[in-house]
Amino acid sequence: MKYTDRQLLDRLAAQYVVGTLRGRARSRFERICVGNEYAMAAVKRWEDRFVGMLAQVKPVQPPQQVWSAIEQRLGLADTASQGFVAKLFGFIGTRAGAGVFAALAVVTIAVGMLVQQSLRLEPVAVIAQEARGELWRVQASRNAKALVVEATASVTVDATHSYELWALPSSGAAPVSLGLLPTRGSAKLTLTEAQRLALSGSAKVAVSLEPVGGSPTGAPTGPVLHVADVTKSS
Repeated sequence: MKYTDRQLLDRLAAQYVVGTLRGRARSRFERICVGNEYAMAAVKRWEDRFVGMLAQVKPVQPPQQVWSAIEQRLGLADTASQGFVAKLFGFIGTRAGAGVFAALAVVTIAVGMLVQQSLRLEPVAVIAQEARGELWRVQASRNAKALVVEATASVTVDATHSYELWALPSSGAAPVSLGLLPTRGSAKLTLTEAQRLALSGSAKVAVSLEPVGGSPTGAPTGPVLHVADVTKSS
C-alpha cells in the first residue's frame, strides 16, 4: 500500500475520523500521521466537515466504570495518569457550539498522546537481510509485557510455514520462542514472565522458518534464517 498516494490518505483520514478504521489499520494510520503532514491535514479537513454534526449531539456523562475501562485498556490504571481521561472529557463536555471543533482536536491529540504513553515503545532489534535490507522492526512496550513487531519489507512465506522469533539467552540456555512474526503490517506479541526474562538475558534474537502456527516442539525445528543483535535500553 502506497502511503504517498494522497487520494488513499484522504480516504483513510475519512475512515479514521468517522471511526470505521479500526484495529491494526487504525494504529498504522496514526503512525503515518506522525511523520506525514498531508495525512494530518486530511484528518483536520474531515474533522472540520463533521463539526456541524457534532454540535447537534447532546452530551451524556458516562459512568465512572467506563472511564476506568478506558484507562485499563490504555495501561493507565496503575499510573499517576489515572482519572486523566475522565477529567479531560469532563472538561470538553463543558464546552459547546463553537468550541466543538477545538474539543475534537484536543481529543485527537490527547488520545494519541495517551496511546503513545501507554505503549512508549523501546527498540529491541532490527532484523535485516543484506540483499533486501530491513525486514522486521521489533519494539517493546514500556512495561516490557509485549512486543510490537512491524514487517518493514515485503516478506513472503508459503501457506505451510510461519516465521518464529526466538530469544537467544547469553547463558547458552535453549532458545525461547517470543511468538510468530507478521508477514505484513504489524503484530503485538504478549509476553509471559518466562519470555520477558529470556529476552532480558539475551544479546541476540533469531528468526526460524517453522510449520504454520509455529514450532510444535517449543524449540526451533526449521532453518534459522536471521540473527540480530538486541538493542539494550540506556
